[in-house]
Amino acid sequence: MLGGLMAGYTLMSGCMEKDYSDDLSASLDGTNAYYPTLGTVEDVDPITIASDTYGTLIPTNPEVFEKSGVDSIGQRVFLNVVFQSDPHNPISTAQEVIVLNLYNIPTRAATDLREAEDNDLNRFGNDPVQITGSSISKEHLNIEFNFKGSGNNNIHDFTLILPEGTELDNRGMLLVELRHDAKSDTPTGWYWGVTSFTLKSIPEYQQNNFQGFLIKYNSGADSQAVWEVKKSN
Repeated sequence: MLGGLMAGYTLMSGCMEKDYSDDLSASLDGTNAYYPTLGTVEDVDPITIASDTYGTLIPTNPEVFEKSGVDSIGQRVFLNVVFQSDPHNPISTAQEVIVLNLYNIPTRAATDLREAEDNDLNRFGNDPVQITGSSISKEHLNIEFNFKGSGNNNIHDFTLILPEGTELDNRGMLLVELRHDAKSDTPTGWYWGVTSFTLKSIPEYQQNNFQGFLIKYNSGADSQAVWEVKKSN
């Protein structure tokens, strides 16, 4: 799988203590498989999800969306689902699913500092974050990561920055930077999170020779770590 100025959220809103990022896992009762996927709420009557992986999904238990406050068109979500039929059917066919877990995924624009009067990166923080996955979907760059926090409703900010001078290199890759601001939170454990950044906020994505992103970040062990993600052809 596998994500405005700030991609900010409290722990457990787009962040989970349990990592559901495995490609395939046993279901809660051990009889069926559940599948994790990112997606976008495409319609609310009925609830319809445009999955990044499996195409159009129709939840047979739509009440979980209302209970979770995730029922607006355009909302990005992470969900674990059990398919009512073979999940490997052509993704052009809508498929019914049971939603086991549902999480709101923060969605933000990238911050372009190339024309900004204040291009000081320090204002976005530089606390460690460990990227564990990424993808380029239809309208978003999705970044999955681990970070340390306390879990006490403290807000952490995650910002995708287009730094001064960045441009497509000779491979068609664009250097961007993921910044983490822990807001002086005292960490007590590891958390897993995902944020989606809108591709329309990144002008180079529209260029014909664009191939992907080089995401610079502070991993803790390496303050100049780089994660590469390419678009699907």
